[in-house]
Amino acid sequence: MKDAAAKAVEKLQELLDLATDVNSYEDEETWLAALRVLSGAVTTALNTQLRVDEGAMQAQRDDKLIEIIRLIQEEEKTRPMRLVN
Repeated sequence: MKDAAAKAVEKLQELLDLATDVNSYEDEETWLAALRVLSGAVTTALNTQLRVDEGAMQAQRDDKLIEIIRLIQEEEKTRPMRLVN
């Protein structure tokens, strides 16, 4: 997934370079339309990457939680259980 995101960012950079060159368009209206399309594409790409990163962070947090629970269980085995008043 990271490879796809990296390729998308590269393509967006290429498009950004082209779209920001007003001289490559017949008129200003066409140029502004291209910038609006590019803006939508960039927003979509960034939102997608944000969701991917959030998913990865959630998985890391879940992995750590499992490890913490395992450590607690191991510690409970080595210590006698006592009631606290």
